[in-house]
Amino acid sequence: MIQARLLVIVAAFCWGLSGVTISFVQSASPWQVAFFRAFWFSISLFFFLDFKHIKVAFLNTTKLIFIAGLALGLCFVCYVYAMLEIGVSNAIFLMAAAPIFGVVFSWILVREVITLKAILAIGIAALGIYLIVDGNLSSGSVIGWLTGIGSPLFFGLYTAMLRTGKDGDMEAAMPWAGLTTMIISFYFIGPSGITTITFNDLIVTMVLGAVSIGLGFYLYTLGSRKLPAVELGLLALLEIIFGIPLAVFVGGQPITLSALIGGSCVLIAIISYIVSSKTHSVLE
Repeated sequence: MIQARLLVIVAAFCWGLSGVTISFVQSASPWQVAFFRAFWFSISLFFFLDFKHIKVAFLNTTKLIFIAGLALGLCFVCYVYAMLEIGVSNAIFLMAAAPIFGVVFSWILVREVITLKAILAIGIAALGIYLIVDGNLSSGSVIGWLTGIGSPLFFGLYTAMLRTGKDGDMEAAMPWAGLTTMIISFYFIGPSGITTITFNDLIVTMVLGAVSIGLGFYLYTLGSRKLPAVELGLLALLEIIFGIPLAVFVGGQPITLSALIGGSCVLIAIISYIVSSKTHSVLE
């Protein structure tokens, strides 16, 4: 359990690098970033996955693996589209719903129990994220908000699929996620979007794809074998916590009191849930 938690925490740190890394993009459009991030993500999998998982992904895939990969790919796409339509703050806030969807889908698929302490922890974490974005939630298009909800929904579905196939080769789902994102992003950028990206932006997207989501989701997938969906979802929210100091010390962005309080709420929610879970296990 401790090793699995560490894997997911490191995964969240990798995801947290995205915010400061993407600030170095010079001219690429969001859909260009999405396409090339997915491209480098797919390339990195040849280093993270062994031949067995690559073979399973493309030659011996199962319905579970394919749906999991499709869900993760749609999560990537929805997040990009939501940032375009409703803004970054709104998209980040909606991701707080990821643990909720993960718990619900896991209850449906593998009958993981939904406890009161899980609901309370998710609620406190959601409040924390609201404070982190400093209440800067704004209006936007209906399709933007629906797409924004799709991001945590598909992330939750991906998590539930991982829990369903925890004894199998679920790493094989990741190549399908990269392929899904590339196909949808290509629809928006066309051939010209591939040839006009600058060298600087190509390097930035390589870091985003290979390190941030490539290594990040590989570690998350490994950790999912031992942790329940609610804990996976809560630990995933550490992405935002790690992103705050990175944005301050690397990106030079100011930090607000609201962000500090909100970050504390997220940490309290995660720590209290883990401690109460360990105490419950000992009592049993």
